Amino acid sequence: MAGTVIELASRPDLNAYQHQTQDKSMSYSSVQYSEAQVPLNLGRPQRKKRFNIKDAAVILGNWICFAVACITINGVPGYRSIPWSLGVTRQFQIIGFLLSLMYQFFQRIAPKFYLLLEASMGSYLQNYEAILRNSSVRPNTNPVWRAILMIFIIIPSGLSVIYKNFDHGVGYSNINSGGNNYSWTPPAGVENFEMGEIGLSIMANSTQPFASATFSDPALPVFPAAYGFNTLLLSNTSSARLDGPVPAYLRELQGPMKVDEAYMLTADVHGVVTSYNDSIETLRNDDNFWNYYLGMTGDNEDRYISASNQSAKDSFLASEVASTDMYHGWTLSLLMNDLGLLNDSWAFAAFVNESLYYTEASDGDIAAAFRSSAMLFQTRRESCRGTWRITYNSIQLINGSCDGPRLPESSQEVFTKNTLALRTFYTPMLCEYLQDLSSSRNASVWKVPTVATVMAGMYWSRVTRMRGKTPEEVPYHVQDRLVSERVVMNSSPWLLFVFAIFPALTTLASLGCLALYSVPLDGEGFGTVALLAGVRPDTLAILDGASTSGKLKRSVSVRFVERNRGLRKDDQHIEYVLVDGTRHDERPSPVLRQKIIDGPKYRPLA
Repeated sequence: MAGTVIELASRPDLNAYQHQTQDKSMSYSSVQYSEAQVPLNLGRPQRKKRFNIKDAAVILGNWICFAVACITINGVPGYRSIPWSLGVTRQFQIIGFLLSLMYQFFQRIAPKFYLLLEASMGSYLQNYEAILRNSSVRPNTNPVWRAILMIFIIIPSGLSVIYKNFDHGVGYSNINSGGNNYSWTPPAGVENFEMGEIGLSIMANSTQPFASATFSDPALPVFPAAYGFNTLLLSNTSSARLDGPVPAYLRELQGPMKVDEAYMLTADVHGVVTSYNDSIETLRNDDNFWNYYLGMTGDNEDRYISASNQSAKDSFLASEVASTDMYHGWTLSLLMNDLGLLNDSWAFAAFVNESLYYTEASDGDIAAAFRSSAMLFQTRRESCRGTWRITYNSIQLINGSCDGPRLPESSQEVFTKNTLALRTFYTPMLCEYLQDLSSSRNASVWKVPTVATVMAGMYWSRVTRMRGKTPEEVPYHVQDRLVSERVVMNSSPWLLFVFAIFPALTTLASLGCLALYSVPLDGEGFGTVALLAGVRPDTLAILDGASTSGKLKRSVSVRFVERNRGLRKDDQHIEYVLVDGTRHDERPSPVLRQKIIDGPKYRPLA
């Protein structure tokens, strides 16, 4: 047998490869092979499977990637700080990797579905080539396949851009701080801006955010409303200035912080609360009312009520009122204690027409004008709660309340038994903040809230600057709550939709493969080897001339003929017949399914 010579011309299955070209001088002669050179049957026979375990693994893997992506964005119960731990940069890296992996899983099943779909509907060679190459620019490719392939080439790039737009979420993690000290304090960085013990600069720093937010008379906010470092508007008649974390504690928190990080600091603290006492609306003409407050201005007990007549009462009241011209037709008139160890917790404020002072009006006219427009404000230390947002270079009060337990009277002595000299030091600043309320904004809904806020700022800043002259100024320890927040990807249904695109498409493609199981072509193994192994030799001439360019002048249709060789149980053979796709009258010769039992039984390779 080893010496036997077999001519190609005598082999029926090789005759199709012998041809002569009329436009070339080269002719092909019979090629001789020794029997040892005849190739063994290297093909691995296989029957088409209804469902591949690898496909199940791919689908499962794709949905696992989806679950990991969801955990990366939302965390899991008990571990909600996962997004915070990762941060937005790490999240982007993980999500980018997972989307790439999901696309690769999709590409494992999608071409199989495309091949089966093409085999069931059109079956053109160029379409198969475009699908196998995942190229939408191959010549003579059907426009529909061009569009489909182009879409799924663009989708991964589009998703990689879309998910990066979800970068404005916030992740949280509780930090065990152990608590720290709180006190009357300005924000860190401005605690040493002022010489002396007055407090004008820190009052301006604390009040400016409120003034900027309300000067245009917007609608009243939902109460309580926070402004700046420690201003909390409790209602339309009450305002507070809260104690804050001491500067050393604040610097300790801010030191290691990054630009995209922040702390949410919540603590139960004390605060200065100034409230409008609306009882004055019914007691303006009550002599006992005025006698009570005028009796607290030095050695004046019962002096007002014991006056011989109304004129004497008016003169006494007018002498205790200090008026300052605001230079636009109105004066700021204040009735409050100033010097001496007196009760400074109350103050009357009124806007009086300056003409009364420049026309030598009587004390009775001035007293009447003051009584008719005076507003009474009272100030106390109260239990409050504040929540601050701290970044690497700022601190801002964002929420709070002052409805805690009432503090004892000993805590009020900072106002009731002290010499604050508020009228002496603060009258010019009060005029600056309140002058518009006496004229252009006299009917504003912000009139009382603004006066209350400015008054609270006056008391708070003065005591804060007295530098330990009162027991209340000593820092006190608070077991606060510290929550760290970082910029993370924001959880959104649209982001989950982005994550679910490839797992859903992979699942649908797999179901499509099951639905097209009756199509003879096996999408799992179809490719160059399968096509060369199954092509009918006498139809290869239609491809003549394309061995180098890989291009054809017209579409070529592929027909299928199933054969069962019968040599093995799993030996299923498909014959591919190439036909000119533009000639509808050309059809392959009908071939019956037959069982071939003759021929050599090739041994498998060792």
